[in-house]
Amino acid sequence: MGDYVFFVGQMCTLAYVVVYSAILAVRTRAGIVTPAMLAYPRRTLWAIGAIDSVGLVLGLIGASSLPGIVLPMIGQTILVWQVLLTPPLLGRELHPLQLLGVAFVVSGVITAAWPNPDALAASAVSNIDLRAAAIFAASMLPPAVSSILKERYFLESEKAIGQKIDVSVVNTFGSIAQAVAVVLLLPWITHMRGISLARLPEYLASGAACLVGQAPAHLRGRAALAAAAKCAPAAVATATYVACNLCFNLSILGLLRNSGALIASLCMACVLPLTMIAFSFDVPLLGPTGAVGPTFVAGAGTLLAGVVTYNIPKWRSLLSPLRAPNRRLGKGGCGSGREVVLQAFNWESCNTGGTWYNTVREKIPEIAALGVTAVWLPPPTESVSPQGYLPRDLYVLDSAYGTEKELRALLRDLRRRGIAPIADVVINHRCAHRQDEHGVWNTYGGRIPWGPEQICSNNQRWRGSGAPKAQPDYEAAPNIDHSQERVRKDLREWLLHMRAVGFDGWRFDFAKGFAGEYTEEYCRATLPVMAFGEHWDDMAYTGSDPHYDQDAHRQKSEDWCASTGYWSSAFDFTTKGVLQEAINRSQYWRLRDVHGRPPGLLGLAPRSAITFIDNHDTGSTLQHWPFPWQEVLQGYAYTLTHPGTPCVFWDHLYESPVEYRKAIQDLLRIRKSNDIHASSEVRILEADHHVYAACADGRVVVKIGHGSWSPNAAEVKGGPWSVACSGHNFAVWERAR
Repeated sequence: MGDYVFFVGQMCTLAYVVVYSAILAVRTRAGIVTPAMLAYPRRTLWAIGAIDSVGLVLGLIGASSLPGIVLPMIGQTILVWQVLLTPPLLGRELHPLQLLGVAFVVSGVITAAWPNPDALAASAVSNIDLRAAAIFAASMLPPAVSSILKERYFLESEKAIGQKIDVSVVNTFGSIAQAVAVVLLLPWITHMRGISLARLPEYLASGAACLVGQAPAHLRGRAALAAAAKCAPAAVATATYVACNLCFNLSILGLLRNSGALIASLCMACVLPLTMIAFSFDVPLLGPTGAVGPTFVAGAGTLLAGVVTYNIPKWRSLLSPLRAPNRRLGKGGCGSGREVVLQAFNWESCNTGGTWYNTVREKIPEIAALGVTAVWLPPPTESVSPQGYLPRDLYVLDSAYGTEKELRALLRDLRRRGIAPIADVVINHRCAHRQDEHGVWNTYGGRIPWGPEQICSNNQRWRGSGAPKAQPDYEAAPNIDHSQERVRKDLREWLLHMRAVGFDGWRFDFAKGFAGEYTEEYCRATLPVMAFGEHWDDMAYTGSDPHYDQDAHRQKSEDWCASTGYWSSAFDFTTKGVLQEAINRSQYWRLRDVHGRPPGLLGLAPRSAITFIDNHDTGSTLQHWPFPWQEVLQGYAYTLTHPGTPCVFWDHLYESPVEYRKAIQDLLRIRKSNDIHASSEVRILEADHHVYAACADGRVVVKIGHGSWSPNAAEVKGGPWSVACSGHNFAVWERAR
C-alpha cells in the first residue's frame, strides 16, 4: 500500500471520526460536554485538522520508503520542531535540559545513519533513502504546530467560557476537518508520487483494488499476478496500521485521564525503545530489517538519552507535588497535589427534606466545570443529630440528606466526571442504640454490636470499661477505644464497605480525639485518593490579640500529620486564623513569618495543608469563627494562588452574591492554567499594614489589602504582568502572553 497512501490516510482519519464522534455523543449525553463547549468557535479546530492531515500524508509517504526501525527515531524530530516553535507561538521560555535533549536527539539520528566502516556490520539505516527520511522528518512539523495550537485553544476557551473545552470536542471536529483535508490534498499526494492529474481516476481505481487484495484492472498477465501478490497483504496491513494507531492514541488518552500526565508521559517515552526493538526483528508484512550495526546502536542510545533529558523538566514538574522534603510521604492519602476540594454542604443542608444529595447531583456539571477534583460530602450514616455528627448505625446510609439509593447515584455521577467523593468520617465517638441496666446509653446494635467494653473509660458518664485515652474527650457521645483490635477491625471493614459504596477518600472528624497511628492504619487498609483531618486547636492570644508567632499552633497540625505517617493532610486552621485577623485588623504584615514564609501550615508543610476560608462549623449558621463576609474574596485570592490544597465552601459559591462565584471561578481557572499546586514555590514580595503581595512559581502574582500595589510598578521579575482577576481589595496578575 506504499503507493496508495491516500487510502491508508483516509481509512485512519475516518476511523478517528467514527470513534471520537461516538465518545463525544456519550460525553454530551452525560453532561460532561456542555452547550458552551459545543458553541465555542471552531476555526482553530478546522486549522488543526488541516495541519494534521498534511503531517499524516507526509508521514505515510516518507514511511513507505523507509525501514521500520528508523521510523521511531526520525519521529523524535517532533521535539526539534517543538523547541523551535514554542517560544514564538506560546511565548514560553524553554528549559536548558530541553535544549540539551534536542541536541542529543539530533546527534543520535546522525550517528545512527552514519556509514559504518565495517561493511559486514553495516547499519540498517546507513543507506536509507535520504529524501524519504527528510519527508518523514518534515511530517513531524505539522503535529508539533497542531499540538501548540491545541494548547492555545484550551487556554483561550477556558478564559472565554470559564471551562476548558473537553478533549472529545477537539478530537472529533479536528478529525472531521482532517478527513476533508486529506481528500482536498489528493492532487498533491498524486503529484508527490509522480502521477499526473489526468491519471488520477486510474490511481483511485488501482488503489481501491489493491486495498481488497486485487490487481489493478488495467494490468494483464504476469504484471497482474505480480501486482496481486504485492497487494495480497494490503487489507491486513492497512487494518492493522489503523487499529494500532487508534488503540495507541486512545490508550494514551485513557492513561492521561485515569492515571495522570506523569504515567502517560512515561509510557510514551517507553514506547520508543520498545518500538525500535520490535522493528529490529523481521516483522510480517514489513519485510526484512537488515543488520543493525554498532553506529546504529550508539545513535539509538544517544537518541534515547536525549528523549529522557528533554522530558526531565516535565517529569520534575509532575513529581514535585508528590515530594515531601525532609519527611516520609504517605502513599495513599495526601493526593497528587493538584486537587481542589469543594465542601458540598453547610450546617443547614440536613434541613432540606432529605433532598440534599439530589441538590448536589444537579450541580455536578457546574462543579466539574469549576475544576473541582474532590467533593467533601456530609456524614452519610444514620445519626442522632440530623447533621450526622452523632452517628449511631454506621451501615445505615439513609440520612437527613437523602436515601442510600440517592447517595449511591450521587457518588456514581461524581466519579463519572472524574471527581473524587470524600466521606465525612465520624469515628471518634458513636451514639448507642440502647440503655444498659443502669439507664446508660452504652449498648450498640446493628452490624457493629459494641458494648461498654469498647468505650473509653475517661468519661464515666457512659460507664465505659475500655482503655482511657490521652487525647481530648468529645463529651456529647461515648468515645470509642481505638486501641482495641476488634474496634479497628470493625472500622476497617466499614471503611472498605464505604469504598465499595463509592467513596474515594476520607475527612476525619475530630481527628485530635484518637491517635494519628490509627488514622494511618485505616488509610493503609483502604488506600483513599485523599484523606484529611480536622485537628482544631486554639491559637495563641493575649486577651483578644493574636500573637504574631503562631509556629506552635501550626506545628501541632504538622505533628499530627507526621503521626499518620503522612497518610493524611490536615485543615490549615493557622492560615485561616492569621489571614482573617490580618484582614480584619489591616495588619497584613502578619502574613509573613520571621523566616519570610507564609505563617500557616502551608508555610511549614504545604503538602499537608488543606487551606480554607470557612466551613460548616466556623461559618454557616453556627458562626463559631467566621471569616469577614465582605472580605471573603480576599481570602480566596490568597488560598487559590498559594501552595497547599484549597477547599472551597458551598456557601461562597451558591449562597453568596453572583460576583463571588464568578471571582472564585476565575481564581480556580488561574490556579489550574498556571499549574499552581500544593508544593508551589511562593515568594512574598510585600507585607505591611495595608498590602500583602506574593508571587507563585514565577507565574502568578497576587495582591490583597486596601493599599495600592502593582507588580509592573514594583518591577517584579517575569513581567510584564496583566491583570487576570480583580475585585474589592484584591487583584491577581498573570505573565502577559
